[in-house]
Amino acid sequence: MLDEPTNHIAPSLVEEVEQALDAYRGAVLVVSHDRAFRSRFTGDVLELRAGRPGAAPAYASEEAAPPRT
Repeated sequence: MLDEPTNHIAPSLVEEVEQALDAYRGAVLVVSHDRAFRSRFTGDVLELRAGRPGAAPAYASEEAAPPRT
């Protein structure tokens, strides 16, 4: 489990984390608010809202922010 793996690290290290995750074939749980990191993530994405799992919204694979209500 990786909780906010890109917080407080250099951009070059973020690239290394992304490459390692891409090469890893086992199960991994990643929690991140980093939109750029999420947009490049190649694994399955699941979003929790109000404690309930659901399909990831369209913005999970794009750099656009979710609409504000």
